[in-house]
Amino acid sequence: MKNQLDKFKSFVLQKYKTVASSTQDVFEQITNQTLDEDRKAVIKKGRQHVAPVSTSRTKVLVVSGVLAAIGVITISATYWVQVYRSANASPIIYDASKVMPTPVAKLSSSRIYYDEVLFQYNTAIKVRDIQVVDTEELKQELFEIAFNKVYENTAIEQLARAQNVSVSEEEVTSRVEVLEETTGSAEKFEASLKTDYGWDRSDFLHEFKIQLLKEKLTPTAFVEVATKLNQGDSFTVLQSQYTSGDFVDSFNVDDVSTQADLPELVVNRGKELTEGLVSSDIATEAGVFYLERKAKVVNVLHIGSAAADVDLEQYLENTEKFICLRDTGLEYQVKGFRSCLF
Repeated sequence: MKNQLDKFKSFVLQKYKTVASSTQDVFEQITNQTLDEDRKAVIKKGRQHVAPVSTSRTKVLVVSGVLAAIGVITISATYWVQVYRSANASPIIYDASKVMPTPVAKLSSSRIYYDEVLFQYNTAIKVRDIQVVDTEELKQELFEIAFNKVYENTAIEQLARAQNVSVSEEEVTSRVEVLEETTGSAEKFEASLKTDYGWDRSDFLHEFKIQLLKEKLTPTAFVEVATKLNQGDSFTVLQSQYTSGDFVDSFNVDDVSTQADLPELVVNRGKELTEGLVSSDIATEAGVFYLERKAKVVNVLHIGSAAADVDLEQYLENTEKFICLRDTGLEYQVKGFRSCLF
């Protein structure tokens, strides 16, 4: 028994010495240098599993681009609904339509944009002194006025291109100067535009230029009369078919009382005209005149501005037109918005 106890003590003692020796070796290996090396190794391994604090420039641009795209899509979708579905005519939509060209109708191949329509819509409100558009019926009426006017302006521009007619800036300026002199000054003229129509100067110049284009259009009636006279058709028959009725049908070269309201240029040409002959066209501010002299009597054929209006009406009636707006109640042909875009 004693021998076994001694053996056990000897075994434990030997084991203790081995452990102590091993621990001593470990302690002897730990120095400042080894501690620094171990610290760096641990930090290096840790960096492999931690996301960098700084963000790359590419990632910032990608995220910003995605957010911007989402914002643009959201705003565009809202604007699309307000225009094409609701026909919103509020000031904020009007301002947006000036920045984002939005086709909402067509006349033949010409697109009509929403800011043009709302310009005429707001003009109608100002001219009629409407304070609030508070019913759908009134909104529909104003949209009808606006579309009719925009269609008319577009038709004038199309006819002017077809006839190769244009208006120079000098012509516009000279006519505007006359209007400014009539009102007293440019400032008073612009103030009256704002009061009567809600326009600024650029708005007026745009509308005025279109009206000058209309004045320059050659009526179909003028072309037909000129052609038929050259072919030898009866002046009396043409007079009954084409004359406007705005002036007398004839006058006596010696009787001033029969010359009432006729332009002086027309009366003088009639007096100079050889008996039995027909004059060439006489262009005046009141329209175009043709004359036929028979003894002292001069027959008058007048083609006035109403002839251009007739041409315009017929052109609009015979030219395809449609709108892409919903909820306006207008009787125009309505198509999907894609028809206005393409």
